[in-house]
Amino acid sequence: MGEAVGLFLVGLNDYQERLKEDAVKRAKHLGFDIDVQTADNDAGRQLTQIKTAIERRASTGLTAMLVHPVSDNALAAAGRAAVVAGLDWVLLNRSADYLDPLREEFPGQVVFTVLPDQTEIGRIQGSQVRALASPGKRVLCVTGRADTWSARLRLAGLHEVVAGANPIADVDGGWTTEGARRAVDNWLDIEASREPIGASIGAFVAQNDDMALGTRQAIREAVARLKQPLDAVPIIGCDGSPRFGQRLVRERRIACTVAVSSASGPALDWLRRARSEQHRPPTQVLLPVSSFPGLDELSRPTG
Repeated sequence: MGEAVGLFLVGLNDYQERLKEDAVKRAKHLGFDIDVQTADNDAGRQLTQIKTAIERRASTGLTAMLVHPVSDNALAAAGRAAVVAGLDWVLLNRSADYLDPLREEFPGQVVFTVLPDQTEIGRIQGSQVRALASPGKRVLCVTGRADTWSARLRLAGLHEVVAGANPIADVDGGWTTEGARRAVDNWLDIEASREPIGASIGAFVAQNDDMALGTRQAIREAVARLKQPLDAVPIIGCDGSPRFGQRLVRERRIACTVAVSSASGPALDWLRRARSEQHRPPTQVLLPVSSFPGLDELSRPTG
């Protein structure tokens, strides 16, 4: 039995599949055994999975845990329990205040996070808004779960770039297509009950491509139900995998997205480096992000 690494994912969507595929491929190359578990977007279930894995570590050969948290706030105690038990603890696409204290208390263990620059994602989406929406028009941001650090930083980055040019509202889409569809549908109904909204909205910004797709579904339903000219309003996504987010752009179902690298492969690379070279990773390993297509290729819709 080789050295086992547990990969704990949020659920099933394109980005989660990328994390799984990259981890399986990279683990094979590096000589790790990989055990993948998904939580179906249930924070309690993920916590139980992690606790069970810690308890069974001796029989499974588990030495490290890679975790994409459902809820950031739910895992502080679990992370500490893992490190106390002698396991390395790595977050994917998230950060947490407890990482630095754990690193200080347990200097011999590997504790870090691999993530895109979350604020920069929001800034890029803000630049996309500036390219696509006329000044003064409203922007609706469909965020991930409010209790996730990444959702808050992406929203902050958006405000940083757009503030003063376009009013921003936000709704919680919970990172899912259906959650976004419901949230946007409800927001449009409320706004339309006050005044005509078709000409006042400049862009919809979704913090992942699944929610961008759910936003598009809500818009299409609202066009039929509310008789508002919303179908030409640009939709902005994030994650930008070639087979999903970039495909949505190419098919013109969304206007653009933010391309984000998978975090699981680099996380395993750093784990192996820590084993072979005794080189401790920094607290945060940042991944590159970019607009897809490039900002210079975006233009405001006409008509």
